[in-house]
Amino acid sequence: MRTKRSDFPRPATRFLEQQTDLFSALLRLAFLVAFLGTTVLSSVPMRQEWPVRVIIIIASLFTSVVFFCYFRRRPLHWQRWISLPLDIALVSGALYTAGDTYWGALFQVYYLIVLEGAIWAQVPGAITTALSAILGYILVLVATLPTGTDVVHFIVHEPTGLPFLGIPFLITVAVVAGYLAQSREEEQEQIARIRNEMLLARTLQDVMLPPHPPTIPGWGVGLRLQPALEVGGDLYMLERLPTGNYLVCLGDMAGKSIYAMIYLALIVSHIRSAARDGLAPRAIAFQVNRQVYGMMAPETYAALFIGLLNPDTGVLTFVNCGHPPPLVLSVEHGRMATLGTGGIVIGAMREPDYVQQMRTIEPGEVLVAYTDGLSEARNQYGEEFQDTRLANAGLTALHQGAKPQEIVQRLLEAARRWAAHPRSDDATCLVLQRGKE
Repeated sequence: MRTKRSDFPRPATRFLEQQTDLFSALLRLAFLVAFLGTTVLSSVPMRQEWPVRVIIIIASLFTSVVFFCYFRRRPLHWQRWISLPLDIALVSGALYTAGDTYWGALFQVYYLIVLEGAIWAQVPGAITTALSAILGYILVLVATLPTGTDVVHFIVHEPTGLPFLGIPFLITVAVVAGYLAQSREEEQEQIARIRNEMLLARTLQDVMLPPHPPTIPGWGVGLRLQPALEVGGDLYMLERLPTGNYLVCLGDMAGKSIYAMIYLALIVSHIRSAARDGLAPRAIAFQVNRQVYGMMAPETYAALFIGLLNPDTGVLTFVNCGHPPPLVLSVEHGRMATLGTGGIVIGAMREPDYVQQMRTIEPGEVLVAYTDGLSEARNQYGEEFQDTRLANAGLTALHQGAKPQEIVQRLLEAARRWAAHPRSDDATCLVLQRGKE
């Protein structure tokens, strides 16, 4: 079924229309004040007839109702089709009252009314408003000319007839403004649709990547995912498996859009399925790559770190698929070790060669896994933050007695202060600290 433009929400367009509703009332109020003040103070004779006075009274009451509704936070869209003819009648009445004294200035107000019609009803509304204004202007012009005056001769030869030359321009403004308003509305509809899609993707990400990691007996856990956009390209997994081990996984998808989110959802499901089947990290990497290789675009890939942690012994079995090697920090010895295996990213080759290794996290040591949004943050000179500065920031936090979640926060803050353009890439950090026995 073909999707209609009206099927999509238009919050930005509605906000713009709400502002023009208020603007219309403010414009009318200003016009009333200026016109009535000029009528009272001017020494130039003015026509004072009851139809004009009735229009002024109605316009004043109507404007008061609009302001009342606005301050009571009630919708204003109901007033549009009353506002346009009322404003045209008000300006035309002012033209009749002032005669040829202020015609040039008063005629310009018609342009503002045409712009309102364009925003509220696009091209048809703008043209209809312009034609109505022109009709009102002609009626006033004919009504104010002395009996027996040649109207055409007056328009062509008299300076007071010059506003009539603005009629073709008024029509042109109506058409241009109408098309601009239509383009603006279509643009806002497209933006609203994209925002809805991003919201759905963000909801999927929140479900797929829960904000609160599980507790691990005897271990401290700290975690934070900081996306550069509404939807990030990073993933993390920290889950207890039926064997009692914990799946420890960090990943970074090429790109930071909804497309990366789709591929991430696919990869996460395959990793979770393989891990729950009892496969080792190397076998998980092979299986995930085999399942997603044919589905991913040529320029799309995922860097992954996949590990299985035995919380009792501290043994971490892991494989690195083109991901920044996690760090093991020892505050007691003041040193760091990297967990790299030299593997290639997921999706780059049909039959990659992955190497599996093991490392025991000793009591008191800290595992810091992170994505390249931290280590590759660049300062104004193009220098990367790198893992050595990350390790130093982590060791400093440990010496000061920081807990895992605070360590995560300090590492992200250190990278942010270093970066010339913070939040230019997704950044995820996972800290696991083994308790001392």
